[in-house]
Parts: sequence; structure tokens; C-alpha cells
Amino acid sequence: MEQLDEVGNTEMLPWAVVLGAVGSQHMELLSYQPTPRHGHAVVIFQAGQRPDAAPPQPFHFENHPYAFYRRPSIRSYPLNKLLYDSRWMRELRLRMLRDIEAVSSEYGLSPHEAATLREVCKFPHNNTDRPALDADPLVELGAHPVGALMAVHVLEAEQRRLQKACA
Repeated sequence: MEQLDEVGNTEMLPWAVVLGAVGSQHMELLSYQPTPRHGHAVVIFQAGQRPDAAPPQPFHFENHPYAFYRRPSIRSYPLNKLLYDSRWMRELRLRMLRDIEAVSSEYGLSPHEAATLREVCKFPHNNTDRPALDADPLVELGAHPVGALMAVHVLEAEQRRLQKACA
């Protein structure tokens, strides 16, 4: 658990519990799609042990090149707090879309963070091939990758709702 937490792979923790409860099974990988900060796999679980399976090998995440998520620095707390709050507070999202400068000041963001957030909040992004990159400028400032991506998604969805209401 500590290794999964170390790299921010908390998505695997519930699976570890479920797979332990299910008992003996093996997994077949059907496809894998890498993304900028993690990957998506399609697998099928089969009952029982795989007859020709090699013994499991230990894997250590420490200093591994695929340690995708680093804990954000305490200096980026105001930015991460704002992004987290925006995911749950519609009124905050609306204020961010109307007056990002006031919200940035309220959360104590640096001028550089506020300027970056202003650019990120200019929707729609023309990054249709790889929309996950829309959050990259925030991640470069120290935002947690998943938190930044989720915040960008809800802000963009909020803007679409506003545009639809005006139409």
C-alpha cells in the first residue's frame, strides 16, 4: 500500500482488496493505452491460476521512471485547494469563469499562478487530440495531475452549460 500511495496510484488500492476477496484468478491484458501521466488497460479476469504462469516478481516503485505522481509541494497548496474546491462548488466555478482574478486573489495565488489559471480557463481548448494536456500548465506549477485534470474538466463542462443556457 505504501508503494502505491508513494506514486499516487490510489486507484489500485480498492482493486487490491477486491482481488484478494475474489481468490485465485489470473488476468489477461487485452489492450493498454498510455496517456501523459498514467495508462488505461482493458483486462479480463479468469478464474483460477494460470497453468503456465511464471512466479510473481516483486516490483519496487521507489525512484522508478514511472512514478507518475509526486506529492505536491506545500507551496502549491493554495492552487491545489482552489482546484479541489472548484470540483465540488458550482458557485466557485461560476466565479472562476466570470472573474478569475478575484478568485485567484481570494485563494492567495501568486501572479504567475493566476496568469496560468486565466489561460487554462479560456475555453474551449483546441486540444482535441490530447485533452489531458489542458491541465499540464497547472501541473507544471505544482498542481496534482489528477486534481488539475478533474478541475479543468468540470470548469469546461460548466462553461458548456452556461453557453447552452444562453443559446
